[in-house]
Amino acid sequence: MNKLLLFLPLAALSLLIFLGLFVWFACRIEPQNGEIAVMIKKTGKTLPSEQIVAPGPEHKGIQLEVLGEGRYFRNPYTWDWQIREITDIPAGSFGVLVRKFGQPLPEGEIIAPSEDFKGIVREVLGTGKHRINPFAYEVKIYADLRIMPGNVGVVTNLTGKDVFAGTANNVQNSSGFIVDEGQKGVLATPLKEGTHRINPFIQSVAIVNIQSQRYEFTGEEAILFITMDGFSISLEGTV
Repeated sequence: MNKLLLFLPLAALSLLIFLGLFVWFACRIEPQNGEIAVMIKKTGKTLPSEQIVAPGPEHKGIQLEVLGEGRYFRNPYTWDWQIREITDIPAGSFGVLVRKFGQPLPEGEIIAPSEDFKGIVREVLGTGKHRINPFAYEVKIYADLRIMPGNVGVVTNLTGKDVFAGTANNVQNSSGFIVDEGQKGVLATPLKEGTHRINPFIQSVAIVNIQSQRYEFTGEEAILFITMDGFSISLEGTV
């Protein structure tokens, strides 16, 4: 009996030490600065074959929400996880998100009309660090568009209603292929000087110099021509 009384405290202490070590080494999730943890549920409802991201924690599979830097504890029987680098968009750049999960896009569309559809997301990500699940989104990084003084940006919509599909064009005093907002084609209002973040899958921008230009036809650049009498005439001028 005395031996049993001595053994019980030792067994309890050993069990506590084992549980502590198990929780610390097997259950601990600790993303460092600049990292995220992507959570993967091992138990729950089975995902449909066409889905890659679980709609909620009640389903098996990759969870949309990620864990930021810090210390967390999860049951390793229920959860698995992967540590990934955070999405860092440098200064002077922006990011375009491409959603990998959701309903297929309507025919002829490339921009996701809502959060329920896969495809290119209309809104862009600004400079900084973003906790983006790499299994759910792809991030394409582009440089900011800078329009210098004396220039404007002519904007062309790459998506929208087709101006040749019979849709009325309501731009006042328009001519040629100037279109309304929401239609494919060149917009009437250009971008002014400054820094702009334009989703390149939605709009393209051509920078046009609007400063007055001066060109002198003098010296070797003078205009030369021969008269009917065979005389060479040099014409100088400024345009």
